[in-house]
Amino acid sequence: MPAGHWRNEVRWLSGEPRPASKILDARLREVAIHHIDLDAGYTASGWPSQFALRILVSVLPALEVRGIEPVTLVPSDVDIRIDLSGGSAVEVRGRASALATWVLGRDDGSTLSVTGGQLPTPPAWT
Repeated sequence: MPAGHWRNEVRWLSGEPRPASKILDARLREVAIHHIDLDAGYTASGWPSQFALRILVSVLPALEVRGIEPVTLVPSDVDIRIDLSGGSAVEVRGRASALATWVLGRDDGSTLSVTGGQLPTPPAWT
């Protein structure tokens, strides 16, 4: 694509306009997630922490729309705290990749640690 066209807005399936430059990262995230679905030995454990964090952060708005219980996510491999639905006393800790696969329903969360309550059930993805 000609360099100047990466700034052009494209309309996503959601109807939201975004710059074309966002397409590559979105497709990379999608492929990485769906490789897990193939159940062919590929896991998120090899994702670099910043890539896992990008995936996790990218799904947060959808989690809140779907109605996740208030919870605070604390990735152990990056310096950030993420309050969902206002946050709560329930803190879920683990590697960013484990948090991302848990909220996406690709993992049961058994490697995560929880304080202040029970591990919430993330809303289902369609």
